[in-house]
Formats: sequence, C-alpha cells, structure tokens
Amino acid sequence: MLDRNALSGALLLLTVASPALAQDTQPSTPSEDVIQDPMPSSRAQASEPSASEAAPAREKATPKKVALSINPAMLLFGGIGAEVDAAVAPAVSLFLAPSVVFGNSIFSPPSDVSVGGFGLEGGLRLFFGQQAPKGFWLGPYGGFGIASASFGNVTADATVLRFGGMLGYSWITREGFYFSLGAGGGTQQTTVSSPYGSTEETGPMFALRLAIGLAL
Repeated sequence: MLDRNALSGALLLLTVASPALAQDTQPSTPSEDVIQDPMPSSRAQASEPSASEAAPAREKATPKKVALSINPAMLLFGGIGAEVDAAVAPAVSLFLAPSVVFGNSIFSPPSDVSVGGFGLEGGLRLFFGQQAPKGFWLGPYGGFGIASASFGNVTADATVLRFGGMLGYSWITREGFYFSLGAGGGTQQTTVSSPYGSTEETGPMFALRLAIGLAL
C-alpha cells in the first residue's frame, strides 16, 4: 500500500584645500603709486574652497527594494523553496514563493516510494515602518500544491490549498544580506486520490518561515 507519510511530507514543503594665491609682500614707499583692491575680502573668499567643496559628500545607502531568498530547511525534506519579496509602497511588499519537491524527506524511513511535486504561494506584507521589505511585518497569504507518490505500479495524487496569516521580522544588512523569520497559521484542505479511493481533509495548520538570500 502507498506510503501515506511520504506523500504528506511532500505536501508540507511546498535588501583641501586649494593653494593660496601668491601676494607681493614688499613694503611700499610713499613715492610708489599703490592701487588698493577695493574688495580684498571678496577676492580672498573666492580663492578659498567652500566647506561643501572641501569635504567629500557623504554617500547615502541606497534603500533595498527587492529581496531574493531560499528556504534552506526544505532541503531536509527533499525539496527547495524560493521567494521574491518586492516593495510596492514604503510599508507594503508583495511576495511570490514557488517550491519544488524532488525526493523523500531524510526523516522518513527508507522505502520504495518516490514522491514529487510543486507548489506556489503568494501574499502581501505590511511593515511597521517606511522601509519595506525589512523590519517587523504581518500579512495574509495563500497557496496551493500538487504532489504525487508512486510505489510500483500504484500512483496517488494529492492537492493542497492553504490560506492564513503570518507575523515575522526581516533583516537587511548594508552589504545586502537578507534573513527573515516568521510564524503563523491558517487553514488547509488536502485531497488525496488513489486506486483505493479518495479522501479530503480540512483543518488548521501551523506555518514557519525561514529565508536566507540577498536584497537589491
């Protein structure tokens, strides 16, 4: 009979100065005709650099607007997940996260069951500050997944739909390193079809987020 745990595992995977002017210092005599500069101070000021010219302009760090990341934890479950999180407003971002399952979880007992599938998730995040996509955030999300498991000549297919919300925090360093953690929950509907029949289950779910990548 098909390993139900393997199929369930597959479904769970789814940021100076300038030189001074030379001046004649020879003393003048009463017999010499000396033409005085009517505006000596203005000329002296013109020859000296301004404070803004003498000091180099301080460069401002360019805000990061897009974060590209992966979920390394999925590698333990025989899959990989990626995400694009892009700021669309000072405190709002939209994200899209595809995932692929290509093998059995390392936590599953050895078996002849092969699993595979893919999923797609998306939503928005509201940030507690004008600096999306970094800082504290919360927001809704939704997604779906499709997986299959084969054992000999027997194949079972499953689909999953999930909706929920999540709260978390995202860090972006000056160098552009991105790291994000989050947790939340929601509801999930799972439908499994096999030669032995089909089942459908709906219930609450708990979700965790781990993302590592780069911000641009």
